[in-house]
Amino acid sequence: MPKPGTNTPISDEEAIEFANRMATGDSLEESLDGAEAMRASGAWREFVADKLRDNRGVEPSNAVLNVLERGREGAYIDLPRIGISAEVVHPRPGVSQRVYRDSRGRFTSAATVRALIPGFTLRR
Repeated sequence: MPKPGTNTPISDEEAIEFANRMATGDSLEESLDGAEAMRASGAWREFVADKLRDNRGVEPSNAVLNVLERGREGAYIDLPRIGISAEVVHPRPGVSQRVYRDSRGRFTSAATVRALIPGFTLRR
């Protein structure tokens, strides 16, 4: 367990998942605001900071905002640039799994994604 105040590195895959969860809201309006914010970097940082302040009562650190920015870029810049989308599926109740699909909807491997995006890190 890391000491308070220290950073725990997470993979790009986890950052994308975290950013997607932040963008999803309890209401349609909140989800639309999150999706709109994910498309614009400046709006995204402000959106995430406001959401963390409102929901958690904390001021987000630059490290947290940078991780969420990395996730936003992965989900809305890097993956679409190579024609890949990421989604979470539930093959069984209580089990979630991240999968990647190409532009035709066919499953593709995480290794393919890593090969197409230099430096892309996967969940450990």
